[in-house]
Amino acid sequence: MSSAREKILDAYEESLTTVGVAATTLDAVARIAGVSKGGLIYHFPSKEALADALIARFAGMARASADQLQGDAATTIRHFIEMSSSVRDELDTAWLAVMNLSRNGNQSATRAILELERSWHDAILESTGSPLVAHMTKLVGDGLYHSTSFVTESRESLPEAAKLLPGEEEREAIIRTLLDLLED
Repeated sequence: MSSAREKILDAYEESLTTVGVAATTLDAVARIAGVSKGGLIYHFPSKEALADALIARFAGMARASADQLQGDAATTIRHFIEMSSSVRDELDTAWLAVMNLSRNGNQSATRAILELERSWHDAILESTGSPLVAHMTKLVGDGLYHSTSFVTESRESLPEAAKLLPGEEEREAIIRTLLDLLED
């Protein structure tokens, strides 16, 4: 993909995550990307084409993320819990943009998010061999992601929000508890 296309997709993603789907116009995306509207339309003739390209890029990131969960149970669970505890990376930003498209009725976006969720679950299941541990790991990770997202946004105005996050020792205890379930 050309750098102009990537720059436009980055701008589209930024607009979706900051002002939402309704306010994300082709003019706004072109302005953020620093290209003319004609330049944008050369690469993406419509908002639908722009959305399709962003979803495809997200799907590639999602596959790479699930591939990182390959390994033994301990490695997979640890990586997923740690990954769930970090926000504001490339995948997180793409996830937020695609989620906004999904919430506004884009079925391709919904399918891409469900595929990511399923691929994470399946990778954890493959590594652990336990449907229960896979499901519990996924739910714990989802909760950590939710709390981390909230705390990151509220840290300045609500420092007590950081108490919602487990510290390193508590995260290790969570991982050990999940692994202990495999021995039962």
